Amino acid sequence: MEYFKEKEYVINLVITPEKEISFTYASRQIKELLTDAGKMLKIDTYHKIKDCGYFDDVVSGLGIGWQGTEVKSEFDCILTKEFRTLFIECRAQADIGQEPYFRLAGLAQQFGINATAVLVADTEGESRSENVPANIINRKRGRMMDVVTMAVRRILPEELLSLTEKIAENVHDVWAAGRISEGWSYGAQKDAEKKITPLLVPYQELPESEKDYDRNTALETIKFMVKMGYHIAKPLPNK
Repeated sequence: MEYFKEKEYVINLVITPEKEISFTYASRQIKELLTDAGKMLKIDTYHKIKDCGYFDDVVSGLGIGWQGTEVKSEFDCILTKEFRTLFIECRAQADIGQEPYFRLAGLAQQFGINATAVLVADTEGESRSENVPANIINRKRGRMMDVVTMAVRRILPEELLSLTEKIAENVHDVWAAGRISEGWSYGAQKDAEKKITPLLVPYQELPESEKDYDRNTALETIKFMVKMGYHIAKPLPNK
């Protein structure tokens, strides 16, 4: 949120000691963008490609008509490098079915010259465990049709995901200790002037919305450690 404030995407940002956040979107257009994961992924992909400076031309949102019909297809991004073309589609979701692969392969074959189709996905949340086999099959099917899948966010191993709740509890305990050291105490109703908050309770007694806040902090911490190359392993059992 501080990043959005710095970029002037939001105004009137207030973050309370109880982790409650209030703000106002700077404009209706910014609100529409920041509440649509698909649009955010499309714009982020476009600007990262432009910034790399590798491609001769980068176009976003280009519509192409099918000859003899009124049907039009829109590409999220089209990249060209000498005599090669990349068609990119962005999907802000972890679980991808067959349809995007068939669509991309067909469009690349119809409109491309030395073309490669790329599906950018896996950006919002972790794939549900029961869908993992289907995702693997669809990615393999995509490779057979010359469609490349770029997964932005990796799936954490199950043993690391199981750490989330324990770390979330520790996050709350550290926060609570900090508030107590600052003179805060428990109260049924929040009162910042009197330093009273209803959140000074054991983690297990927190509302689910508050637990989710701590869980997200824990999950992002684990992901960052994995991204930086650290390995987390369970201790060996005592013999």
